[in-house]
Amino acid sequence: MINSTRLAFLLSLGLALFGCADDKTNGTDSGGAGGAGGTGGAGADRGAGGAGGAGAEGGAGGNTGWGDLCEFESCGGDPMGVWSFDGSCLQPETIENPFDDFCQTATLLVEASLSGTVTFLEDGRYETETVTNSRSIVTVPAECLQGEITCETLQTTLAMGDPDDPDAEPVDVSCAQETPDALCICTVDLDGSTDTEIGAYAVNDTQLVLTPDAGQPDAEQATVDFCVNGDNLTVRLPASEDSPENVFVLSR
Repeated sequence: MINSTRLAFLLSLGLALFGCADDKTNGTDSGGAGGAGGTGGAGADRGAGGAGGAGAEGGAGGNTGWGDLCEFESCGGDPMGVWSFDGSCLQPETIENPFDDFCQTATLLVEASLSGTVTFLEDGRYETETVTNSRSIVTVPAECLQGEITCETLQTTLAMGDPDDPDAEPVDVSCAQETPDALCICTVDLDGSTDTEIGAYAVNDTQLVLTPDAGQPDAEQATVDFCVNGDNLTVRLPASEDSPENVFVLSR
């Protein structure tokens, strides 16, 4: 039997992990937070899918919409202008079932979407303004819905947010089960806040060196490969402990 309180906590934990990270990837929007255009590991797009139904529900598949842009080669160029995030080339990851103790066949898909702009000014300054939203899809088979745990009670519990946070605000949740023997699929949407960052940038051949002004949250210098091709800008973020290598596509 699934413990609904534990399920809500695990889901809120997943949202916290992916909801700050933060495009159109694999037919869904996904991204990460932090300085747009590569500052502080900006915009780590991911559609992290569990097995079976959840992965299919979220449309987790390879990104085929960007063609040669995903075959990234740094070429440098003049980055000046206002650029909007269009997408990323990160492939989805399969994550361990976080509900294994309660329902070994449950799955969790977590997506995040990054939108906003990065502006490179003529005086060597940059500005970013990004919004990260997240969506989690929980798929629970009928055999795990026993006793008081129903698809309806899952929706009620998940809508309460993190049960360990007395100040948690209600979240937007929708759970549906077509028949008593069907999967219960719950979708949880969280609206993100707007993050801004300002700093100085320098072009070093085919790399951008981004140095945020001091005093900003998570402000760290970042060096990223980039290529300007007409009105398209591609930026490659190196792999880190928290996220794999990723390529972002922007346009102006």
